[in-house]
Amino acid sequence: KYLADIVLVRNSKNTASLHEIDADAELLDEDESYAIATPAPATLFGVTVAEGNATDAEGNTYAIDPTFAAIPEGDAEAWKLTGYVLADDNDKPVIYLTASQAIDRVALPVITPAEAAFLDKTTVSITCATEGAAIEYSLDGGKTWNPYTGAFDATASGEILARATADDMLPSHEARTEVVREYLSGDVTITVDEQEAVTVITINGPAGAAIYYSLDGAAEKLYNGPLTLTNDTQAVINGQIKAYALESGKRPGAESVRDYQIKFKPEVTGIDGVGADQEAGSVRVEGNSI
Repeated sequence: KYLADIVLVRNSKNTASLHEIDADAELLDEDESYAIATPAPATLFGVTVAEGNATDAEGNTYAIDPTFAAIPEGDAEAWKLTGYVLADDNDKPVIYLTASQAIDRVALPVITPAEAAFLDKTTVSITCATEGAAIEYSLDGGKTWNPYTGAFDATASGEILARATADDMLPSHEARTEVVREYLSGDVTITVDEQEAVTVITINGPAGAAIYYSLDGAAEKLYNGPLTLTNDTQAVINGQIKAYALESGKRPGAESVRDYQIKFKPEVTGIDGVGADQEAGSVRVEGNSI
């Protein structure tokens, strides 16, 4: 039986897999692992084989006869083999090689972003260092593959897989990355109730969310209920409050900003319309005296 472009792929120092490239060559099952045994000190990879055999998963032994061509020297990952199979005197198959050529593997594709968290969408691009390689990608764990023709948008969380192929080379390994869609927490509403000498600030946000606030640039605090601000001076106090919500599993929400005032309580002089230490028309009041 003729072997057309069978590929021998190194799995470890002493094991390999035989893969079919030509669809018409149906000798060995694709991806079936073969244990390689060779006389010491020779090994199959990197050294000319004087004698050897391959044993499949069922215990069947296949002699590899290097009479026609030996496995080439070098540290290649795989070789493309050509040859044929004949039965020996015990009716066991013997592999005769007529040609063997070391082949390279297509470079691992690079997925950008390598990993990313995004809000609405993220743009995904895939490149491969092997010139002329055809790239394809999968968004469902490898169940279906799509040809990569250019950057595309990912709008949901999940794993992105990519692989590449090129003529006369082993397919690349699969590259993979995870993208995560995140969501913003809801908005907050700040209500300011300005009374005489007292200002009450109330903050409302999404149900169950933690709300954080800062008064006039001070350190953030967790909001636990209405804030009552008082004024014991005789001047208006101006300030600013900032607040945002943080829901479980989400990013902080948009920051809400609101200016506020705390009015003061005028001192009483007993004179209608005239406060203490103030001028009204031509009348000046100091303390409780005119």
